Order: sequence, then structure tokens, then C-alpha cells
Amino acid sequence: MASLEDLYANIPTAKIAQQLGVDEDTARTAIQSVLPQLLGGLHEHAQDPEKEAALAAALDAPESAAPEGNALVSTFFGGGNDQAAALSSDKGGVDSGLVQKLLPILLPIVISYLSQKSSGKGGSEQSGSGGGALGELIGGILSGASSGQGGGALGSVLGSVLGGASSPAPQERSKSGNDGGLFGKILGGLLNRKR
Repeated sequence: MASLEDLYANIPTAKIAQQLGVDEDTARTAIQSVLPQLLGGLHEHAQDPEKEAALAAALDAPESAAPEGNALVSTFFGGGNDQAAALSSDKGGVDSGLVQKLLPILLPIVISYLSQKSSGKGGSEQSGSGGGALGELIGGILSGASSGQGGGALGSVLGSVLGGASSPAPQERSKSGNDGGLFGKILGGLLNRKR
């Protein structure tokens, strides 16, 4: 099952720290700051048919994502790394220069993870044009990490990651989607519909 915790466990923090030229704690803090927002941005793109096609193409060829990290950041977040780096550094207090270096490294890892999880789903969950399935997959990760704290679903995700709050049990996760405001209700509806 796709979850924020599972995704985080699949991120090679030590290797990323080495690539960034920082210690593991600094890399971990940057990843924790960026990951929920990165997923939120991808979820938003999965809702737009044109942008969803670019995301689906990236998921179909995850091996090509790594060398194209900067291009992917531009495709999904527009305006190059600057806009995405500014958003991420505003939320987590992480240096925008570090975030700018991290995004092209982290995005292909996330794309690869999503590709693996979307190809591992059963046929009935993949019905439709892909946008719904991709939106559900990413939304499920975001919703599953929601711990019911204030600040909406993304705020809950960020609080869960940064604060180390425990996640609800898998049976409770689909019910907790209603605690995150309008965004949480939408995600909760998507998750309850597929069960």
C-alpha cells in the first residue's frame, strides 16, 4: 500500500546528503519539508488532463526521470526550480538553494515510487483514463498521512512528517480524510469510493 511513510522509507537519504554535500540531518529536514508539497503539486497536476498526461508519461518511463530531473521540475512546477524552491523553503525554513538542488534529485525518486505503486495495483483500481487512478494514488498517500491535526490535509501531512506524529491504522486512514477541510473531504470521498 502506498503511504507517505513507505515513500519516505524508500528515499536514500544518505546518498542524497552526499549528492547535496550536506550532513544526513540537513538532507532529512529538507526532504521532510519538500516531500508533502511535492506530492501536493503532483496531485494537483493529476487533476488536469493535460498535465496528467505528462505525469502519466513520466510514470510509464521512470528510468528516464533521473537524468531529466530539472526538466521534470519545470514541467510540473513551471518557471524552473525557483518557484518550487521558494514554496518549499517558505514552509519548512529550509534554504531555498538547498531545495533547488534537492528537487531534481527527489522528484525522479517520487516518480519511480508512484510508477511502482501504480503498476502494482489490481485491474479494477486502474480503470478509467489514468487521471483518476493517479489522483487516487497520490491523494491516498496524502490522505493516509493526515493525522487529523489542524491546518488542512497538507498541513497535517507536514505536521505528521516533521512532528513525527503517528499515523492512524490503515482501517482508520480512509475515515480520517474528512478531518482535513475541503481538500480532506474530497480525498476522503475518493478513498471511500474505491473501497
